[in-house]
Amino acid sequence: KPLTRSKEFHHCHASCYTMNSFPDFSTAMHAVILAIVVHRASAAIPIPGNMRSIGTVCKGCQLPSNTEQVVFEYTGGPGLITQQWWGGPIVAAPGARMRYYIDGSSDATIDFDLLLAHGVGPNQNSGPGSTSAWTQPGWASELFAHPADDGIYNNFKIPFGTSVKITLTASAKTTYYYMVRGVTNMPLIIGDFVLPDNARLQLYDAQVNITHRQWATVGNFSVDADTKGNGASHGGLVLGSTWVVFADIATKFQEGCVRTQIDGDSQPLWLSSGMEDYFLVAYFHSERTKAHLPLNGFQRNASVVGGDFNSVLGYRIHTPDPLLFTSSIVLEWEAPIGVGPEAQCPHGWPTATSWPTPPSTPAASPVTLHAYTWAYVW
Repeated sequence: KPLTRSKEFHHCHASCYTMNSFPDFSTAMHAVILAIVVHRASAAIPIPGNMRSIGTVCKGCQLPSNTEQVVFEYTGGPGLITQQWWGGPIVAAPGARMRYYIDGSSDATIDFDLLLAHGVGPNQNSGPGSTSAWTQPGWASELFAHPADDGIYNNFKIPFGTSVKITLTASAKTTYYYMVRGVTNMPLIIGDFVLPDNARLQLYDAQVNITHRQWATVGNFSVDADTKGNGASHGGLVLGSTWVVFADIATKFQEGCVRTQIDGDSQPLWLSSGMEDYFLVAYFHSERTKAHLPLNGFQRNASVVGGDFNSVLGYRIHTPDPLLFTSSIVLEWEAPIGVGPEAQCPHGWPTATSWPTPPSTPAASPVTLHAYTWAYVW
């Protein structure tokens, strides 16, 4: 019989149907099982005998001020870190940072501020030790979440070949709760792609004080020249980007577009028709413009500086919208642009074939950009 959706189960996905749409209950159950199998088949991977779960927890651990403390180390690689969670005062602690030393590197391969890396602005966590009066409910995206004050987690897949060492630092003495999980010999699958074994997660930390109109660099990644010449596969994939943007006084900075230059191409790939558009929302100045969704988020009042209308945080996850490159990629945002027609981006089709450097006119008020952009490079 033709399948009909149930009006009673309006929260179901398209695979939820009324039982009387099938000849009998057995047929209905077979259809449900088939739907589950088909849905999961594309994500399934074989489990070889050498895969095993790894990790640890730390309950109520003490962290001295300005001390880099090892919280986990594994030397039996290869593998992936698959999930981490933090709770307690550490989330609001000043200067709380995580560092990851991959494959015996003496310098941190990844180094990030705990809140910004999880899509949380300086004014968006009101747990003990914070001066924020943030009262929004918890939320979760595909990669990271802020489910409660002083509670965050992520599902970043951090690959390593031989070893990984993870450390925690804060500028004031504090207490932390921590959990980390991983799997050895697990293939790295991001979206629809199985990445090479030599792929490594990199973080670009952009801190820009915008005093004049410019193309501000939000992300910049390139393949190691040695990798290109050894015959191995090389390239990269942008995972996502998180921004905090604020201005001291009322100003407009949201009309500039976002673009990317891939492999040195003369023509940019345009990623948005405005700042908030890049984060898949619309109408920057509407009080109702806010989102915390699996692939995108946008929220005002992100920083103590700037207030409600001049301080925003946004995140964009690119797994279903891949940004791929072979040798290099640069992500840029034109700012500050307050009038749409002045933005140097396409205003019709076909697009222009050249994009001269915009005039370096002074900003009405300086705009601060702090952005994290993540990419896998191999």
